[in-house]
Amino acid sequence: MVTSTQARQHNLETVRQFLSSQRAENALKSAHMNSGQVQTAVSTLSDQELAQLASRADKAQADFAGGKLEDREYTPHVGAEKNNMLHWIWVIVIGLVIGAVAKLVMPGKDPGGIIVTMLLGIAGSIVATWLGRVVGLYQEGQSAGFIMSVAGALLLLALYRIMIRRRST
Repeated sequence: MVTSTQARQHNLETVRQFLSSQRAENALKSAHMNSGQVQTAVSTLSDQELAQLASRADKAQADFAGGKLEDREYTPHVGAEKNNMLHWIWVIVIGLVIGAVAKLVMPGKDPGGIIVTMLLGIAGSIVATWLGRVVGLYQEGQSAGFIMSVAGALLLLALYRIMIRRRST
């Protein structure tokens, strides 16, 4: 009879073996994921979650070995231009919302209309992502979330107001 500890160890070993395969390493790298962090996260799974993951890892290994799955690089498909356009529309809309929230949180007389507000939000997100990576909040490939993006926009708005105040004195 296998104890739950032995079953957990077996499942951990199955998943670790799968994650150390070249295919898994390539998949993690293409997803900009740190394999060490994934290994650490796997060890925190519940016994049930770990058993499910081990079962899926075994199935994936068998599918690769049987030729049901194949390694392939991502190649843009028909409609990729549409997805790219939707991405930029989404960036613009979220930038507008972030910029508007920043201007609501820090009211004042700022020049510019919708375009400047949009650019403020986009730039705030870029600044927040950069600062987050510098201090270790985000890894390569990760970007700032909504709250940090608003904080980045607030930082830019504060810097703008400081510069304007210095010019006028």
